Amino acid sequence: MNRTLFPPIEESEEQELITSVYEFVKVITSDKFYDEKSLIAFRGHADESFKLEPKVLRKEHYKKNEDRLLRDLIASHPHEFNYDRTMFDKLVRMQHVGLPTRLLDVTTNPLVALWFAVSEKKETDGAVVVFFINSKVKCYFDSDKVSLLSNLAALPYEDKECIKNKILDDRLQTTQSITRFLHFIKDEKPYFESKIDFLDLLKVLYVIPKMSNKRILAQSGAFLLFGIDKKDIYYNIEETQDNGNPNSSLISTKRIKLDHGYKPQMKKDLEKLGIHAGTLFPDFDKSAEYLSDRYNRVTDT
Repeated sequence: MNRTLFPPIEESEEQELITSVYEFVKVITSDKFYDEKSLIAFRGHADESFKLEPKVLRKEHYKKNEDRLLRDLIASHPHEFNYDRTMFDKLVRMQHVGLPTRLLDVTTNPLVALWFAVSEKKETDGAVVVFFINSKVKCYFDSDKVSLLSNLAALPYEDKECIKNKILDDRLQTTQSITRFLHFIKDEKPYFESKIDFLDLLKVLYVIPKMSNKRILAQSGAFLLFGIDKKDIYYNIEETQDNGNPNSSLISTKRIKLDHGYKPQMKKDLEKLGIHAGTLFPDFDKSAEYLSDRYNRVTDT
């Protein structure tokens, strides 16, 4: 069966060149800026050329070893995952310690995104990416769809490739890879029926996490959870049924470009507004690092 597929995130070419926090706030509070029908999220890029890809799907060796990355970290630090009931919970924890995952961090606070965009790479223009998200792809941490996409991480690469082939040609028979996948899902959701809408595996979901993590709370965090493979074209049957346009996207973006020459000043101004490493990274070691840097700067001046 042939399927018409389309990219999950469609980026606009429109950009605004920003040189101050004031200009940034003026842009994002403009009546022309918002789409009242969409959910809004933000992501800061220190380099405006950065692509919207989760880290585990950016490099082939990460993608092919995703399940090993996950298991090696849990095996070496099992106590860190004692309270993580689902695979999504585990992925969130791994994301925040720097392990490549299929999650992409976003925030509902535009000033938080701006801080991430101006805090590094002083010689490179930055950008704040604004996401306009259809409510159809909004999910909470305990959603069945979130379990589906999250548990892809536990599958060996060969199994994911087998499932991908099943999606692209639904005439293929059910395989051991799919049986293994269902086992992972039922391990956290015993009630889950042995039926998968495989098209769900090709989506990108906007996920609202539990605010039990101090960093997520401090950063007003949420996540984009990516499906089977970022190099393939994604399909979403719900949007196609709604308007008959297979090229419509459920997530579109606008980039607000930041002049690198003004990054240091914008970072200083954000600190005056209470947006800095000490508030965004409330972990004990990060707070100590921020305070050390802050008082070092005071001494230098």
